[in-house]
Amino acid sequence: MPSGSFDDTMALSVDAINLDSRSSLPWLGFKPLCLWLGVELALGLVLGFSLGFLGADFQATGPWNPTAVLTIGQGMAAILAVGIWIRNDMHRHGPERASLIGWQPASGTLLNTLGLVAVTYVILRVVQAPYFIWLTQYSGMPFPGNAPFIEGLWLPHAVWTCAVFLVIAPVMEEVVLRGYLQSGLQQRMSPILAVIVTAALFASAHLSVANWLPLFFLGLALGAVREKTGSVWPCIGLHGLNNAVYLILEGGSLFSG
Repeated sequence: MPSGSFDDTMALSVDAINLDSRSSLPWLGFKPLCLWLGVELALGLVLGFSLGFLGADFQATGPWNPTAVLTIGQGMAAILAVGIWIRNDMHRHGPERASLIGWQPASGTLLNTLGLVAVTYVILRVVQAPYFIWLTQYSGMPFPGNAPFIEGLWLPHAVWTCAVFLVIAPVMEEVVLRGYLQSGLQQRMSPILAVIVTAALFASAHLSVANWLPLFFLGLALGAVREKTGSVWPCIGLHGLNNAVYLILEGGSLFSG
């Protein structure tokens, strides 16, 4: 048999294996998504009732104040639950699952990937700008101040809040949404539609009507980067960059994901 035919046969076999692994995992994204939302909802209700009963507010500053303790506890519990599920899922299904959800290096060089993230972020801000101008100048909503909303918080609470904005939320949301969910949706619809649906769910999950459109644009940008690079790592970087800019420059009060 000519070497070319052998190589073609092997390539077809690998493709068939990948196709089988995809087809045997329908809608795989909804499991971690539902787990994440379920844990957040349950703990959010606990947090809400506890804060209402205790009369505490988010900006409470004293050490070991109920708001800080309950907020940190809620976040840690949700992250732990989803993290354990993802770890067990990837361990159970092996390297093909990691490849399927994009838990791998980007397809391009590091320089090209960084350039793509930078260009995408600039385009994102240009697209968001008209809505941002309308929202702050014509809708009556006050322009966000430059003082970070973590100012005055108990130090562990402030550190936790920064960690959530800059690291934990980008990693967890991108693995769940652009990794599991977008990959699962692509098994049933076109890549473009999968990006749009995932972006809509991403924006809706933040429960903010005023911020829905810019968050939707952010979701589209993240989905496009995931599709272009084949990896969630550039998405994590772009998501973290977006949150860092708003946390540092605008207090994190608008449009962070």
